[in-house]
Amino acid sequence: MHKSISTKLFLLLITTYSSFLLSQVGINTQSPNKMSTLDIVSKNNDTGILIPRLTENQRNKMSPGIKENSLLIFNTDENCYNYWNSTENEWKSLCGKQGKAVFTMDCTQIESKGKYTTGKELTASDFLRMKITVTKPGYYHITAKTANSNGYSFQVEGEVLEAGTFTIEVPGYGTPINATPSGGAGDQILIYNYEQLVCDTLKISVEDSTIIPEFTINCSGTTINGEYIADKELTAGNTIALNITSPATAAGAQYEISTPLVNGYSFSAKGVLSGGIQQVILIGTGKPVINGNDAFVLTTNSSLGKNSCSNSPIHVKVAARKMKIIGLSDNNNNLYNIARPDNLLNKVLGGSNYFGNNQSATYPVNGFEFLLLTGLNASQQSQFTTFNPDIVLVQFNYIAYTSEERQFLADYVAKGGVLIYSSDGDAAASPRNRAARDLARLIFNDNLMEVTDNDNSIVIDRIQDTNNMITNGPFMNLTGKALGRDSGWNFRFTIAGFPFDKANVIAYDGVDDSSIRAFVGKDNGFAFFGDGGPFVANEGVQPYNWPAKFRTTNGVTVAIPNTYGQVVTYNSHLFLNLMAWAINYAQKKRP
Repeated sequence: MHKSISTKLFLLLITTYSSFLLSQVGINTQSPNKMSTLDIVSKNNDTGILIPRLTENQRNKMSPGIKENSLLIFNTDENCYNYWNSTENEWKSLCGKQGKAVFTMDCTQIESKGKYTTGKELTASDFLRMKITVTKPGYYHITAKTANSNGYSFQVEGEVLEAGTFTIEVPGYGTPINATPSGGAGDQILIYNYEQLVCDTLKISVEDSTIIPEFTINCSGTTINGEYIADKELTAGNTIALNITSPATAAGAQYEISTPLVNGYSFSAKGVLSGGIQQVILIGTGKPVINGNDAFVLTTNSSLGKNSCSNSPIHVKVAARKMKIIGLSDNNNNLYNIARPDNLLNKVLGGSNYFGNNQSATYPVNGFEFLLLTGLNASQQSQFTTFNPDIVLVQFNYIAYTSEERQFLADYVAKGGVLIYSSDGDAAASPRNRAARDLARLIFNDNLMEVTDNDNSIVIDRIQDTNNMITNGPFMNLTGKALGRDSGWNFRFTIAGFPFDKANVIAYDGVDDSSIRAFVGKDNGFAFFGDGGPFVANEGVQPYNWPAKFRTTNGVTVAIPNTYGQVVTYNSHLFLNLMAWAINYAQKKRP
């Protein structure tokens, strides 16, 4: 009997417990909410519930195997609830805080700024600069430490709110302990995002504070590397290589060499002196603003003096951007068109010695693109506009006969274009003389400009000082030298009515200076030559009717004077100066 009662009681308890397990659980309530597995009620309406409280570091140390989706903790560092999101494999904040940012870092572009010396604590000037490309916004925590535990480190944390590329500066802390040995690469820097190693290629040299840097620089033995182009950012290939010499007693000291900012860019280098002669590579940074020849003086931390190379600055040539040139001539005479690849002037521009993009070129340019036009009808004007030229060279023998063509060219000049008009003429009243006159009137807004008769005589015109690169340029000072022209179909502008306030004379007529053979605008890009032949060039020995002379030796084409009767003329050098002026003008007016 007792056994039967005990058995029944046991079965009743099991049934009751099973029912309890399959029902809602209520704490301080007899009727838990049917939609809730657990319903907790504050007994006296004055208590709450506490869930596990962890620091962010404790949270991050959780084993990956126990982090289930929606796992909840209270982050005591953030003072907010966090839950685990298994889809994104990260903790999420209920306070709206983003998760970890996802980004990449170009380890080769990380820079160390400042000076690192044994026994001297790092300052705000000592930091790492790096670029990160963010694909997922969020928080980052970047740390960097020396692989050899050399007493200093770097740390920064922050938040990026959107995807993109950003520059991050990571401040340094601590005091370097050991100096970099002579010839050593420096401390290896390990860079982390949170606990993940992202870069380990950066090296930082630490100077021995007990050794004084002492060195001299060989200013004349420098090598300029890389291409320098106006408005183009420098890369790691833009460097200056030079040799420095230090005594054995300075071995182990850190050298610092830099230049001031010139034309938007500069150079710098730092490293460890080896004692003796060693090569140093100064890395360029920045973006050249305009083309030209920039002079750099060096600043050093040598005990022998702060400045170096002040008497013999290091020169860096910056190339103009790529230039687009239209050669405009009539259909029957396009043999002389500069846009033809077989034209000698085209080859001169494409050579490496005068306009090549290198440090040995006289006037570097980042290449040329050409378009040949034999007129300016509606279709050709469309080609002109699409090509968007920097320079237009009118050559033997295009004539702007229609008012529409003249207005088109005048508008081009007004918008900053360069128009070099070099075409033949006839009698003063001839259509082509008047076409040139009317074009000049439009460009200068001066209806008093007038042309005079064609002059067929072989005359030498003396080049005047125009106060610009045409007559005194990078290739030669041509003031007072002779401009040659052929013996036919030349014409001139009269002095009477000429706008001397708007244009400078390049050359008067050679007979009595009573008329003007060539001129250039003071405030625009229009240059006029009353002859179709001054820049018709050859490499032979033809007489006056080939005024521009060049000679090619071992693949290098150079300008040479031309003996014009008993007088030496310099049309080839004038062409070089003229193109330098045109390129310089276009670079500034049409960036």
